[in-house]
Amino acid sequence: MPRKRTICVFGSAADKDYRRMIRTLAPHVDFWILTKARGARSCSPEDLARHVRRAAVMTYEVSAAVGLARELAGGQDLVLCTGSFYVAGEVLETDQSSVLRSRIR
Repeated sequence: MPRKRTICVFGSAADKDYRRMIRTLAPHVDFWILTKARGARSCSPEDLARHVRRAAVMTYEVSAAVGLARELAGGQDLVLCTGSFYVAGEVLETDQSSVLRSRIR
């Protein structure tokens, strides 16, 4: 089944090369959900948004970003949660993680 859209939940530590990560992902992402992991090192969604050239929304909690991605995603869409390990860890902590895991093939 072909993928329709890629929705990317993205957050990064401010001291990492998030600009390069965004440039690498950008050709493959249709819609961005920019977020911030807990912790002082996290980059703000506003700083991330300065480097995104497509449609994007911002959240300040990873769980809210995952919930929004679930609401927006259709049956043929891919939700990609990436950036920092802190973001990935919080994705796995969310109530929705079991739904996300069930879609991984």
